[in-house]
Amino acid sequence: MFSYIHTETEKEAEATRKRIKQVFYLGLAHCTLPKMPLTFHLQPQEAKSLPSYSDKALLPSSILSKIVDTYDTLPRPLIFKAISPSLDNLTKTKTTYIGVREFTLDEDTIGLPRTIYDKLQISDDDEDDDTISIELMESIPKCTLLKLKPRYFYSEVPNWKFFLEDKLVKSYTILTEGEVLFIEHNGLRIELTVEKMNAKVCSIVDTDVVLEVVPLDNMTAAQQLEFNKQEEAEVEISSSSSIVVDNLKPLLGNVPEKARVFKLDITKFKGDNPIVVALHNLETSDDLFESLVNIDLVCGLDRFVGLEDFSYTTMKDDFDLQGKEDVKSKQIAVDLNSDLIKNKLAKKSNEDDTILDKYIYLVPFCWEKPTSVVLSIIQDNEDAKPSPGNNSSVDTKQCYNCMKYIAKSKFSLHEAFCLRNIKKCICGQTFLKEIPLTHWHCPHDDDTYGNGQLMRFKHERLDHHIYQCCGTQFKNFIEMVTTHKATVCQLKLHECKFCHLVLPQGETTYKDRFENLTNHENTCGNRTTECYLCNQVLRLKDLPKHLGMHELEKKEKVSLHKSNFLKCCNVNCMKLLDIHNLNELKLCGVCYGPLYMTQDDPTKIKLQGRIERRYVMQLSRGCGNLWCDNEYCLTAQKNGSIGKMTMKEKLEMVQNLLTNINVPVLPINKALHQQESCNTFWFCVSQTVLMKKVLIEMLISECEYDMEIIYKAANECSSNEEDIRMWLRLHGVRVKLTEDDHFLSGAKIT
Repeated sequence: MFSYIHTETEKEAEATRKRIKQVFYLGLAHCTLPKMPLTFHLQPQEAKSLPSYSDKALLPSSILSKIVDTYDTLPRPLIFKAISPSLDNLTKTKTTYIGVREFTLDEDTIGLPRTIYDKLQISDDDEDDDTISIELMESIPKCTLLKLKPRYFYSEVPNWKFFLEDKLVKSYTILTEGEVLFIEHNGLRIELTVEKMNAKVCSIVDTDVVLEVVPLDNMTAAQQLEFNKQEEAEVEISSSSSIVVDNLKPLLGNVPEKARVFKLDITKFKGDNPIVVALHNLETSDDLFESLVNIDLVCGLDRFVGLEDFSYTTMKDDFDLQGKEDVKSKQIAVDLNSDLIKNKLAKKSNEDDTILDKYIYLVPFCWEKPTSVVLSIIQDNEDAKPSPGNNSSVDTKQCYNCMKYIAKSKFSLHEAFCLRNIKKCICGQTFLKEIPLTHWHCPHDDDTYGNGQLMRFKHERLDHHIYQCCGTQFKNFIEMVTTHKATVCQLKLHECKFCHLVLPQGETTYKDRFENLTNHENTCGNRTTECYLCNQVLRLKDLPKHLGMHELEKKEKVSLHKSNFLKCCNVNCMKLLDIHNLNELKLCGVCYGPLYMTQDDPTKIKLQGRIERRYVMQLSRGCGNLWCDNEYCLTAQKNGSIGKMTMKEKLEMVQNLLTNINVPVLPINKALHQQESCNTFWFCVSQTVLMKKVLIEMLISECEYDMEIIYKAANECSSNEEDIRMWLRLHGVRVKLTEDDHFLSGAKIT
């Protein structure tokens, strides 16, 4: 018996041990152990291909393979914590955060930009075999609030919002509160301090950020205001007018003055005659032509016009004007029908399809002597040109020495003086006594000559100096600027119509030219946005075409509404009728309600009695509403003619009002045999309807929308004027053309 009990105890103990093992292993299977972050040890090197100011690194492809094998869902963005080694026990390790530019580097190496290199304090000595550790971070929060403060005043950044939107994500992946950011722009290092974020460390990739630029201090703000005053150099010139430009500084001086830009609205000019811009010199001089050589004018199609960006200029007019009499100005003729102007007006803004750059920009300047000039704008080119200086007549005779026409009575005296004192050069120019040393002939062009060092300098620089741009050589300066630097040059500055930054336009491809965009705009326009009308996601550069489709849909709906337009026959009412559910009087439900009856009325005698009773009550008692404006209501016309009428006169007026009802034919109107099918009533209405009626009449008087669509807007909206106007902007089609619209469409305004 004892042996039996002992045997049973051993069996129970063995079963207990098995159950403990099962529970232990089962617990291990279900318990979650903390996952160790992926850590890599790499040899750092400075990557010359990376921007100096960035946090994006180059990594080997094996790291990406390891991350893909470890995680079911790839973390986005990939952010690593970089840890530099400590040289000894006394030196603390340096840490920073980095993103990833590419996985293209060799194994066991990491390419770092110079900024990260300095943060980790990695030695540049090749003998030091430093290795850094990088840990993959998985729990970095997204940035939703970001406050930045520029450390200095930067005149090169006109708009911080667009600038940071374009530059920040390209250079950085993650930001730390309190650190200093460096952004390189056109060779300038821009420094900003991260003042505040929603977390100490945040990722700025794939997130919506509320960006705020912290106000500057008083000194920097004063610099900003002073710079803004200097930037306001564009002055608009009205058509057919003149403007005086005082105290132009010489271009060939030590410190040239900042160019003063004047803009001219080309849509103000009508007709086919070109616009002529004349430049006059105000300074008095013994030699009028010499004063004209000192001044010149350039004209461009954008606000970046300058001596290396223009479409028209007067710099070569000196050689065409010399020798002519009574020449007082230099002129530029702008043909409104040229491809340059037509293409300029075709470039419409993506925010509003009616906004376009409609200006040409003018810059007057002088070469050697400070002066003041006058810019004159005229359109009749024939009146602007100087008349030819041919003074020959029957009473004059031409001198064969100086080639001037002299009166026959004084010709002998002139000839004797001319042969002794006038020297004639081989080019045909004549001088008193002797040919001056300042007179020159071009050794390269036999037909080119002039007087003065300035003309010679301009001729050599314009025609005999080799210029190079974008790998192409040009022998003519004006041809290089007008055909290359001001048009297709990839270094030409422009303001992007999408990001509003001033930057080079890039090398234009045939796709860019087809879209009428620069290379940068074609790339920048690939960013997506939502249509504010239908919430469809589309590219920025496709937004104008998409909005054009909405405009076509609007026109189609407006056309359909105009064909089905039917208004309540009550003059004082503004409600529209449903053409598929009309009553016999063609009145709205409110106006027809008091006249409705359920009894059979084949002769319409009862209907006539109801209408007559309603008119009698209006004329004898009135509606009692102080706002009433009905001309056939005693309340509205109490002090007028109705209040002085007798009851008999009122009944006669009611009989006349009933004659305006043609459908259905009332017994009182059977003898009239009227063929019209329309009715006219003068019933009183509510205050809301009356207010809408007043708004409708005001909008119709503006002649901006058709009457039918204005009635539709009033029926769809409340009696608030802003609501009706908003509805018209969203669903209506404008019919009123401005002068600019007439100019673009080719219509003539009479």
